[in-house]
Amino acid sequence: MLGQAVITPSAAHLDRKHAFDTMRRPAPGDPLIGAAEAGLRQVVFVAPELDPRPYVLPWPAGTTVFVLDSPSVLEFTRTTLAAAGTASTATVRAVPVGTLRRWSARRLMLAGFDATKPTLWIVEGLLPFLSRDDKDELLQDITALSRSRSQLVSHSPSYPFQDSGTLDVLKTHGWQPTRAGTGR
Repeated sequence: MLGQAVITPSAAHLDRKHAFDTMRRPAPGDPLIGAAEAGLRQVVFVAPELDPRPYVLPWPAGTTVFVLDSPSVLEFTRTTLAAAGTASTATVRAVPVGTLRRWSARRLMLAGFDATKPTLWIVEGLLPFLSRDDKDELLQDITALSRSRSQLVSHSPSYPFQDSGTLDVLKTHGWQPTRAGTGR
């Protein structure tokens, strides 16, 4: 097994402003910070859209956060957070991708990604909405770049885990799915 794939319930019921405000204030014991504090200092957010966590969470010293998204989303997020005076505690590297179907490990590597280090992958809000083939392709790419102790965080829109095969695809690629906060 590569590592743990933590599945969290969807926050789709929250409106954007409430979700943004909530994420700006990290909760005590945040699992992303916990994973980083446990030694995963390389973090990749895959298509986070307007999620501010790459920029506002209190990442431990030495953490590098890669953000893969469309160029327009990356620019909007950068300018909005800069105007708000937000400064990240991590080194944040924006990696523009046209579509996730065409993202490449090469772009990530050119941005400084180190495939020899364990990685915390954040793929929230995406996997449940991809076709099984697209999930398989994305997870194949992520798995190829992952080392032992890597973790993947995703969520299911209809808890517990009743989306279109996310758990099966995760298991196929060597990830061990567990529910957030349960360890199982």
